[in-house]
Amino acid sequence: MLLTKIALHNYSAFEGTQVINLSSTGNEKQNITLIGAMNGAGKTSLLEAVRLCLYGERNSGLLQPRETPTDFIRKRFNYNARDRHETAMWIELAFDDIQLPDAHEIYVKRTWHFHSVRGTYENEELTIHKDGKELQVIDREHWQDFINDTIPPGVAGFFFFDGEKIQQLADDETDRDALRDSIRNLLGLNVYSRLESDLSKHTEEVRREADKVTDAQLKQLEADEARFRELMRDNRDARAELQAELDDLLEKDELLEREVRRMVGVGADSRSDLQRDVADEENKKKNANEEILKLAGELLPFAITGRLCDELRTQIEAEEKLRQWEAAKTRVHPQLDTILKKVFHDPNAPQSKPPLTVPQKHFYAGRVSAEWEELFIPKPTDAADEYIHELSTKDERFILGTLDKVSLQTVGTLRELLKMRERAAKRIQDTNRELRNLPEDDSHIAQLFDQRKANETAKAQLYSRIGKLDDERASYERELKSTREKIENLKKKLGKAEKDRIRVFLARRIQGVLEKYEKELKNQKLEELESLTTEMYRRLARKDDFVGRVQIDPHTFDVTVHDTKGRMREKRRLSAGEKQIYAISLLWGLAKASDIELPIIIDTPFARLDSEHRTKIAKHYFPHASEQVIILSTDEEIDHRYVELLHPYIGRSYLINHNDKKRHSVIEAGYFQIQMSA
Repeated sequence: MLLTKIALHNYSAFEGTQVINLSSTGNEKQNITLIGAMNGAGKTSLLEAVRLCLYGERNSGLLQPRETPTDFIRKRFNYNARDRHETAMWIELAFDDIQLPDAHEIYVKRTWHFHSVRGTYENEELTIHKDGKELQVIDREHWQDFINDTIPPGVAGFFFFDGEKIQQLADDETDRDALRDSIRNLLGLNVYSRLESDLSKHTEEVRREADKVTDAQLKQLEADEARFRELMRDNRDARAELQAELDDLLEKDELLEREVRRMVGVGADSRSDLQRDVADEENKKKNANEEILKLAGELLPFAITGRLCDELRTQIEAEEKLRQWEAAKTRVHPQLDTILKKVFHDPNAPQSKPPLTVPQKHFYAGRVSAEWEELFIPKPTDAADEYIHELSTKDERFILGTLDKVSLQTVGTLRELLKMRERAAKRIQDTNRELRNLPEDDSHIAQLFDQRKANETAKAQLYSRIGKLDDERASYERELKSTREKIENLKKKLGKAEKDRIRVFLARRIQGVLEKYEKELKNQKLEELESLTTEMYRRLARKDDFVGRVQIDPHTFDVTVHDTKGRMREKRRLSAGEKQIYAISLLWGLAKASDIELPIIIDTPFARLDSEHRTKIAKHYFPHASEQVIILSTDEEIDHRYVELLHPYIGRSYLINHNDKKRHSVIEAGYFQIQMSA
């Protein structure tokens, strides 16, 4: 996997768009890109940009303690671009030979958007393009996962590092923790640890759930079920007794009703009630008579002469039809003369070919007149032959409205009033007959009514008690149904609990296998790492007999160096330069052991190294560290001496020039003022 381009836009000191072309020169031997810069010009920013583009501010490992992602991004937005109210900062990386599954070119671009006025950070956007088109084989929400799988964040530190990382591995105070973290990242042990933790958590949850379900709970629920069944039986028996009492009262009520009917007829409650009914019906009869008399004085005479009214309506409507026909004829007829003159007698009218003779014109004019007249002959069949009433339109509407009111409303109203009076008279007659049949002594009837009233009170009490029993039964049914469901669920849980106990057993076995696998994998990778680190350390060591073997303790991560005769030297006994060589060798070994092919980007590589060690690194490390090596250096680290040593391997070179006055850095071709030999 090769890095073919780094593009920066308004990032840190890089104002506008700055591009570094890292594509191959065609010479496989030229695997080094040399980038020079003075301190503060942007070397570290360039190294950070690669990690930031790949993983974002949260997962790049660049955030300082207590620094928020928002503050981190805001500080890296170019100062001049912010003053111009620009709204975007982005970093783009281009990779070649990405297997998906065939080789492809992949562009990864991460853009940060800012408010145009306030300059505040708003959001981030990640885009990935494959061969010039947006990546389709993986959903957009999984693009970051694709990057993490292709270039794991934990492994990236073996390929993109600076002098601080070298110092961290070389320092006696921090080397154990740094090496332990590196080994865990190399082996992906964080995944195993997380899996083991998840298994432990899941196992504990499953065990607790399984322990919650017992046979005693099932027995208790079954006892509850039996209790609710017994309560429902008692409820049913009590309700049956109350229903029998209610049925007895209903039967007595029916006998009382018959006795009352036998004595008083229709079943009136007392003589006073019947007398009141007679008075009410007399009043209704009187009101009906008054309405009938009122109606007779207004529209009734017209209603009686219904046939004459119908004839009057017909005659008026026929005269209206006649009037409409004559009006239409009068309105249209004058147009006939105009048409005949224009068609047959106007010399300027268009002429037929050949033109009509005078007799022909008279003939056709006569025919048109005849046809025109026939439009109005004969007159409509529903029109009157002559005018009898000579009424105005307003009078006609009034008379027709009155006739409609007479025919539709008056007769119907009269009919209803007569029926009302007839009903009232019949009720008066029936009620008077009942009054005549009443005995003079009402005491026995009063006793019957008192008995019926007592029965109503007893029935109300029985209905209330039965209602309560029905409510209780409904409650018992719900409780019984709920208990049955709990029993069924508990039986299922008991079956599941047994399966869960088996799952707990299997999960613990898996944990044991994982622990054993992690241990064996760590030992295996440590052996490989020791071998690879030893290989590079031998190349870079100043003394030929100094390095026989580098050994790493798998428990403490203490490092010891054995010479060719087997004598051991602890790492803390090494010189500062030797520790730096060891750290570079270890990083190379970690990168090789990761089985991932990535470019190596190294910033400030020669810290604390003497000239002999620098020469060794220039000769034996940089040309062979990776298929692509990008070196970020000051003019004092890789000067003309090391440029000469590296020259056969340098494919491209750049210089980051910082302009203090304009407060920005520009990437240019070339490396300082050092003239490279042809």
